[in-house]
Amino acid sequence: MQKQNKKKIEKREIKKTFVLIYGDCRKGMSYHNIITGSKYLGTDMIYGFQLLDVVGRPMALPDDKKHFVSVERYEITDNIKRKLKRYFSYPRIYRIISTLSPNKEDEKYDDETIMFYIDPKLSRHSGRGLHVKNGDWLEHIKQQRLDEKKKKDDKKKELVEEEEKEQKKALEEKKVEKKTILNRIADIIMRK
Repeated sequence: MQKQNKKKIEKREIKKTFVLIYGDCRKGMSYHNIITGSKYLGTDMIYGFQLLDVVGRPMALPDDKKHFVSVERYEITDNIKRKLKRYFSYPRIYRIISTLSPNKEDEKYDDETIMFYIDPKLSRHSGRGLHVKNGDWLEHIKQQRLDEKKKKDDKKKELVEEEEKEQKKALEEKKVEKKTILNRIADIIMRK
């Protein structure tokens, strides 16, 4: 009986679908492990969405097709789809849009392709984030890291300059003190 069940399970085809990933699940990002084992199919740009940085979290919102979001396309299993639904708090906050156009309104993918997006009616954060101008979360994060590094470097440089200034001031004070002492010694010698 168990052997027959195993054979049925092995013969059952794993249903696959395709997903467009735009944020923390992209390659090199913190939650990419959610889609580990999925087949990477390339990058694309999806028009009709704008990407927001809401307190450090990427959120795609539908808009009037003036904006776009840079995405990675993956072939995924139902199991990974379930993991993504949990990650995106589907259907509480995020929604799924199916059969997306890769970059023009009239072009559709030949297969079922989904993307998770934020439903503005369900999220208290929607519309409050920083618009990611180039639509690319990876580039946005890289730029943020560069900006943070520059701020740290500038602060470090400022501290070093301040310390050098203080050392120079202390050195000048010592010179003045030394000169004063030498003048006093000279006065004492002159009096004798």
